[in-house]
Amino acid sequence: MFIKYSKSYIRVENGLSYLRLNEKDHYNTGYAYGYLIAKSKNESIRFMKQLWVKLGISTIYAILKKQYNDLRIPQEYKDEIRGYADATGIPYDNLFGLNFFYDIMKRYGYHCSKIAFFNKDNVIVGRNTDMTKKLTKFALKHLRSIIVDVSIPGKRRFTHITPPLFVGAMNGFNDKGIAVNSHQVVPTHEKPYHNRLATPLLMRMMLEQSQSIKDAENIVKKNITARVLNVVVTSEKERKSITCEIHPNKINFIHNNSHNCCTIHFRSKEMHKLHHNYPKETVRMRLHASEFRLEYMNKLISSYKEMKYTDMIRVLQDTSNGTSVHHGAKSLTNDGTYESFVFDITHNILWVSNGDKAPASLTGEFVKFKVNVGK
Repeated sequence: MFIKYSKSYIRVENGLSYLRLNEKDHYNTGYAYGYLIAKSKNESIRFMKQLWVKLGISTIYAILKKQYNDLRIPQEYKDEIRGYADATGIPYDNLFGLNFFYDIMKRYGYHCSKIAFFNKDNVIVGRNTDMTKKLTKFALKHLRSIIVDVSIPGKRRFTHITPPLFVGAMNGFNDKGIAVNSHQVVPTHEKPYHNRLATPLLMRMMLEQSQSIKDAENIVKKNITARVLNVVVTSEKERKSITCEIHPNKINFIHNNSHNCCTIHFRSKEMHKLHHNYPKETVRMRLHASEFRLEYMNKLISSYKEMKYTDMIRVLQDTSNGTSVHHGAKSLTNDGTYESFVFDITHNILWVSNGDKAPASLTGEFVKFKVNVGK
């Protein structure tokens, strides 16, 4: 399937949608996005238009509107959501509420694993996104991820893996060889701060504006988010990465000049203390699982001097420590794996699993997409 609109298009192959957006501003980008998603009969549109869904999201948004109003959301991203709404007929408030739900309902987050590997001739990044088992089953049915490749004048071109109609970013890379991957962090105590940046927008801003590790650091310093995060930034040209440990009260940068693995806990001594102030036993169990998985990931990649994308996929598919997601899985692939993909940020290539059942890393094939940054 191939559908064109203005300077944008969508193609669907092997069960995955690749959406190329090349419009003059954020509103028109959003309009093209919504139009093409709707014309391709993406399941998310049918789901979002059901009466019970619209009423449910509207009710939640009305109840929590004050908390939404505490978020800082630049106008250009609101314009993009307006474009989604105008093109699809889905109410703006519904799309706005769904986009920033992550910042409001903090217990429903992501639990992820990421690896950056520096080969002699290329840099590859592997990622599994995990959620609770039930939420993953729901998301794979109604909000399955798509590949979105975006150009807007004045911004860097970037490509990311995302649920449909999602204005923010969790994972992607841009035309300057900067890859960004985010991770929800095991809960810590933090106070709600007014006017903190809506969390998913930080990664998008980094992709749109960064040409170097230093650029990414400066963006983080100026845009502390509403939620606690680990954000890994990998630079193809500089051949290094950083882990940005972000808390509403403080930030810390861990610089890595070699391969870098990341999960959902703070690694630095100072930031790690924030976990131990959280009393719940479930949090301590998730912390233990995250620390175990990080150690195991480093062990898995230590046997490779060079890593092909097929090797990275095999690592992402590892289930050696079981597949249970109860309080946080110890394997890279588990019963909550929603997304699994590999970026070659040297050659602008993606391999994305088209699995439609959990774990997504095991139930489908990895489909190759080439990003032509010159067009």
